[in-house]
Amino acid sequence: MKNNLTSSLKKKPFEQIYIAKVSAIDNLVVKSLYKQRGFTLIELLFTIAVAAILMTVALPAMSNFIKDNRLTAQANEFIQGVRVARAEATKRRINIDLKPKAADWLNGWEVQDNVAGGGVLKEKDIQSGITSVSATSNILTFTGTGVRTVTTDFVMKYCDSRNKGRRIAIKGLIGISEVCWIGYPGRSENCTSDNSC
Repeated sequence: MKNNLTSSLKKKPFEQIYIAKVSAIDNLVVKSLYKQRGFTLIELLFTIAVAAILMTVALPAMSNFIKDNRLTAQANEFIQGVRVARAEATKRRINIDLKPKAADWLNGWEVQDNVAGGGVLKEKDIQSGITSVSATSNILTFTGTGVRTVTTDFVMKYCDSRNKGRRIAIKGLIGISEVCWIGYPGRSENCTSDNSC
């Protein structure tokens, strides 16, 4: 009898723990069926508000970044045109001109051999967003030896609606280019002279 009593006492707490565990698992299963899924309206509104604030800050900076890249691309294309004109002049042993398309730099530029009946060797249109273009001359000529016909600096300026721009100076007979920013005080590549659009 004593053995039966001790054995029933020993089994009872284990059975109670087992029943409690099964009951807890059943409660978890039932609760998980009713568990919320997705976002609340407040969470969604908060996320939209944060995204709107970030977009308000990022869009003007992105717009300026795009405009700066257009100015840089235009300056690089013009320098490429100078290099093409010099290379074609030495290759053909004749004078080659870099001049504005349709007599206006705002239309773009073209490299042309200036021998009678010579054709256009390369041309480039102006980038969108460039609002003003100015140059110290309407023609940049390289001779058959690859040097310029004049020693004075040829200066080209490309500017946009913000009055910011790029200034390209073609210096000396060989035509070494110097490029700087217009309207960016404090920038390391800012123009030290002739700094206005």
